[in-house]
Amino acid sequence: MHRWGGIQRLWYQGPMFRYDRPQAGRYRQFHQVGAEAIGSANAALDAEIIQLTVDAFGELGFSDLDVRLNSVGTEISRARYRAVLLTAIEGLGAEIAPEALARYRQNPLRIFDSKEYGAALKRRLPLISEHLIDDDRDHFLQVKDLLQALGVKFAEDPHLVRGLDYYTRTVFEVYHGAQGAQSALCGGGRYDGLIAECGGPDTPAIGMSAGLERIVEAMPGGEEKEMPLKYYIACVGQGMEARAMQFARVLRAFGSVELDVSGRSKKTQLEAASKKHARVAIVLDASELDTVAWHDLASRKEARVAFDVLEAHARRDAGA
Repeated sequence: MHRWGGIQRLWYQGPMFRYDRPQAGRYRQFHQVGAEAIGSANAALDAEIIQLTVDAFGELGFSDLDVRLNSVGTEISRARYRAVLLTAIEGLGAEIAPEALARYRQNPLRIFDSKEYGAALKRRLPLISEHLIDDDRDHFLQVKDLLQALGVKFAEDPHLVRGLDYYTRTVFEVYHGAQGAQSALCGGGRYDGLIAECGGPDTPAIGMSAGLERIVEAMPGGEEKEMPLKYYIACVGQGMEARAMQFARVLRAFGSVELDVSGRSKKTQLEAASKKHARVAIVLDASELDTVAWHDLASRKEARVAFDVLEAHARRDAGA
């Protein structure tokens, strides 16, 4: 793609797998959707990806998003910050477990992403924003200015570092509601050095990703949304299946249909229609060869409808 020139904007979706202990909203197999903008270091792309993310969640009905933003700088900024941060971490002494300290000596920024230590301890540590080189600081200012111009609300989070080490400069996460650790909907950031690290040319890029299961669980009212059942077709007696299936096919043009060919009694099937909150129960009885019983469960009215005018009756009932 680097031979195509310009900026490549891509999106993807598909199943992903993590070797991790399953927990609420975090599964070993999940489905991810993401967007990437590859080929430019311009801060406008950072703002564009974040705006795209916020607008997409808005389309899904989210209205109280918490967008958190930080800059982790380039390698030049992080190199001098790591030394300062590690000195501060080691100065905490017994407050940091030995095995954790060994991890932080490899990458001290990960302490901000750790669940082992609370916010009070992290507030005692120096911030990377205090150690950014001028170019990184200017880039971050441009991102914030652009988001403000676009009307995208955000909050700076100086402890936000994201969990992967390849991020550079802008990192962001989007949260929803007050659901604790499970309120995170998505995240992303710049990865200007990753393509080169994987063997490609030096190519700046930014992207975001979101787990669909987490989004579905957090969607406003999503857990209560259910398609209402309009028609419940009950077959009473044998030999009615073919005709019932034909009627079901016709009625699906006017609403959802459930066909009962269980062989249960008429009373039991009508009770099932009521439990499923169907609006209409239609009974095809082998003893009634020319008509069906049309039970309007909402108004508790019953009518006999001839087979040959059932479609017209359904059309009138639907106001179509």
